[in-house]
Amino acid sequence: MTTATAVRSLSSASTVSQSSAQRPQGLLISTSREGSSTVVRVQGELDIATAPCLRQVLRSCADRREDITLDLRRLDFIDASGLRPVVAAHRRAARQGSTFAVRGPSAAVRRVLTLTRLEGLVDDSCDIAVDDQPDRSTGTAPTPGVGEVHMVGQAA
Repeated sequence: MTTATAVRSLSSASTVSQSSAQRPQGLLISTSREGSSTVVRVQGELDIATAPCLRQVLRSCADRREDITLDLRRLDFIDASGLRPVVAAHRRAARQGSTFAVRGPSAAVRRVLTLTRLEGLVDDSCDIAVDDQPDRSTGTAPTPGVGEVHMVGQAA
């Protein structure tokens, strides 16, 4: 079953000094199962306006005591409020004996993780195919029924 949720982002009006063509607004989150792990794919911007949706998705996975892989290959931007749900999910997984790993951060996102001493969350041992990620323009997964898709904000 594939579901989609759309929420208008209030932060889009506060973008400073970059055109919308350079920095897309909003966030797309999709989930799928790969082996024994739930893969949560994040695309767009993870900030104060979009972090609550990621927190909800990660919390739902943790409530089911699933191992979680957070795929950040298509994440363009992350700030401190976007790091909060990532750290919370990591801590919760550690408490309940499940695994939590971050895969594929861009150079910019990796730099934020390094500066905040969170680079230890990154697992570079496995590649995840980019082709099976949801299409940002339609908000749908390429194969219906794979998982859930959540859209927060609006794409540029």
